Amino acid sequence: MNEIRERLRKLTALVGISSREDDVVKYMAGAFLQCTDNVEVDMLGNVTAAFLSGHVDAQKIIFFAHMDEVGMMVKKVEDNGFLRLERLSAVNSHVLLGAVYNVRTHNGKLIKGVIGAKAHHVMSAEEKSRLPEISQLFLDIGCRSAREAEELGVTAGCVVAFEHQFVEMPGNIVATKSLDDRVGLVVLLGLADHLKGKSLPFDVYLTASVQEEFSIRGIMPAVRKIDPDIAIGIDITPAADTPDLAGFNESKLGGGPALTYYNYHGRGTLNGIIPNEKLVQFFEATCNKESITFQREVCRGVLNETAYIAISGEKGVATASVCIPTRYAHTPVEAACLDDIAATTKLLCAFTDTWNPEINLRKHM
Repeated sequence: MNEIRERLRKLTALVGISSREDDVVKYMAGAFLQCTDNVEVDMLGNVTAAFLSGHVDAQKIIFFAHMDEVGMMVKKVEDNGFLRLERLSAVNSHVLLGAVYNVRTHNGKLIKGVIGAKAHHVMSAEEKSRLPEISQLFLDIGCRSAREAEELGVTAGCVVAFEHQFVEMPGNIVATKSLDDRVGLVVLLGLADHLKGKSLPFDVYLTASVQEEFSIRGIMPAVRKIDPDIAIGIDITPAADTPDLAGFNESKLGGGPALTYYNYHGRGTLNGIIPNEKLVQFFEATCNKESITFQREVCRGVLNETAYIAISGEKGVATASVCIPTRYAHTPVEAACLDDIAATTKLLCAFTDTWNPEINLRKHM
């Protein structure tokens, strides 16, 4: 558990906004190289570690989790040094006011700033009852002019991330930014440790992917190169164990991994996934065999890469998703349970130990 905690602490401390995942790429590539020499980073930044069977025409299985986090981009530096922002991903605008941020310059330097709120004393009654649009907000980095900001390396096009904090609470719960999807990366690293030196009857690829929070499709070059038979995504799912989400679904912190049965975005992107039934049944059977408590995810409003991977290539791909319940997604205080991360890692390790590539996942007459 300590290793999971410390890996998560280090990974969430890194700034990795979509298309600026460089520090996370470096971390993941270095960690993968401790387990296999077969590690590649493609042009977009997808990091893939391969554990090959050596068998001709071996079945190919990819496990993946994304490296990027939600954030914003500087769209204009005002003459007075304040920064205007554009949403780069699905940042929860309800939490932007009164928070601390890191502006990442084009050379990777981090500049701290805050989005302040108008003092309550001088707010109108209307202002007190509504949230401002992101176009009305400004980031204060302490500069008095655009020239001062530029001297710090801050210009339009710089990305903005939540400031890192790592709060530990009872019940092995931690709260911090970017648990979506650094929890998945921790699981990938645990699986890499497990696969090191193993002899497998199939090929396994572990991919830390890019730009999921921006376009969801950043992983696709890596997928096309691998041309997998099976794809298993590791991501978060909204936990419905808080008072405001009672009854939304059955996911809760401490309840174990959530196996996806359905997700569907339905807002702008008419896409989602109903995973391969036989593959999900195998995961359930593995949970029962290994005494792993699990949950079932049926969730409208979320989407991940499996939706696009399933229909890639010439034959399609059998997909499944194993999710880690998380509270307060896309905020600086996302919360998850370390026990769920450990259980998810145990499940995927058991899957690779027991999966039989002769199982027929195809639809047939």
